[in-house]
Amino acid sequence: MSLLFVPVTGAANPPLAAYVGLTRCLDSAKFTAAVPTNGRAVSVSPDGTKIAYVCTSSPYLVVYDAASFSPITISGGNPAGTGVCCKFSPDGAYLAVGHNTAPFLTIYETIGWTKVTGLSANPSGAVNAIAFTPDGSKLFVACQSSPGFYGYNTSDWTQMSGTPSLGGNGTGCAVHPDGTKVAITGTAALPYVWVYNIADWTAVSSTPGGGPVAAAQCCAYSPDGNRFYVGSSGSQAIYAYDLVGSTRTLLIAGGTGLVYSIVPSADGTKLWACNQGGYLNEYQVGSWTRTWVQPVTVALYIMDEAPASLSEKYIGTTAADPVTDQNNNPIVTDVRAYLRRTGELLGATTTAADGSFSLGPFASQQEVQVTYLYPSGSPLRNDLIHRVIPA
Repeated sequence: MSLLFVPVTGAANPPLAAYVGLTRCLDSAKFTAAVPTNGRAVSVSPDGTKIAYVCTSSPYLVVYDAASFSPITISGGNPAGTGVCCKFSPDGAYLAVGHNTAPFLTIYETIGWTKVTGLSANPSGAVNAIAFTPDGSKLFVACQSSPGFYGYNTSDWTQMSGTPSLGGNGTGCAVHPDGTKVAITGTAALPYVWVYNIADWTAVSSTPGGGPVAAAQCCAYSPDGNRFYVGSSGSQAIYAYDLVGSTRTLLIAGGTGLVYSIVPSADGTKLWACNQGGYLNEYQVGSWTRTWVQPVTVALYIMDEAPASLSEKYIGTTAADPVTDQNNNPIVTDVRAYLRRTGELLGATTTAADGSFSLGPFASQQEVQVTYLYPSGSPLRNDLIHRVIPA
């Protein structure tokens, strides 16, 4: 199973959601402070220790410690305006944030959380999408206003030469897993999606069967690079291209609004997409069977899949019967959950007045021990009350 983080607009609580499959598994109680409203994008660090969240509400960017869900202090200060997108570099050393106010792109060093200075040229408008090459040596952004696309060398943050102009707004970008090609989507004119060799900026054909017939909003490659996906609008808004078999499949995304985000699963077996109508879709790659939820009726924007190092701590759930004393009266006491295999503390809480509690979710197929502390003066002390293997 996979863990997917999704920013949610409107009055959702919390505005940063997490899903296992299509089951929501993160509630507001997990956060140590209120989450700013109207989420626009989320990015999980490659090591699974940090979750970056950008939104239209001040402070526009919050980075959470993934273990405690406490905000990390951003010593370099907030982005200049409304957050639009964000992305960690492959080594986790940088976090790039796109926003709608000049300089439109802010890059943070994640050690110390200071802003990178010396970017040789700022994007022409609000940055809508960000992509790094797999080796982290280059950063690409799609942005509002012509040329709509920029590339930077991360060694010195100089602008790459020869990058193509889209002639209008750039909306999405994705780098092929082999690091040799970059795909960009836009709204200015046909073909709405362009793919280029990074070495010499020659065009590459990557849309067998034809490109989208309406403005495109996002794109993504499968982990093996054999499939390419484009999000557009209309009754069949997702274009799924098999680059090996040179075929195209059109997918329903719910409603007819723009598809804002496409995320292929790390194992390549699933595809997630969310759109303007608030639909979160899950597809089985190949058969293209679709299941979906609609957590809100307004847009869901840029989501991200957590790495296995984080997802294994959240998949599955467990809860025990209410805690009572020897006279069967509910008690308020400390409860802890441990991974039996290693002894790692997975979570702790305090029972409510009626003795009830909830812990988790925890990793699937791993045995979890839940213990609680008897009140002082009781004939017993630490006692194992629940042992469970989440399904």
